[in-house]
Amino acid sequence: MLIDGEPKLKELTSVSVPTVRRLPLYMTILKEIESSSEHVSSTLIADRLGLEQIQVRKDLAGI
Repeated sequence: MLIDGEPKLKELTSVSVPTVRRLPLYMTILKEIESSSEHVSSTLIADRLGLEQIQVRKDLAGI
């Protein structure tokens, strides 16, 4: 959504400490995948980190 020609920023919300701690892990996985031809999905990220898919989706939806 644009407001006065500028994109509206998502309202700031609090993010849990465990989520913040997982974010660098997600970034590491994304950097590894960047150089390959793999399709990125919550399933792929979850499998590589030993997490549940829903946890990855919730974490990324919250930022």
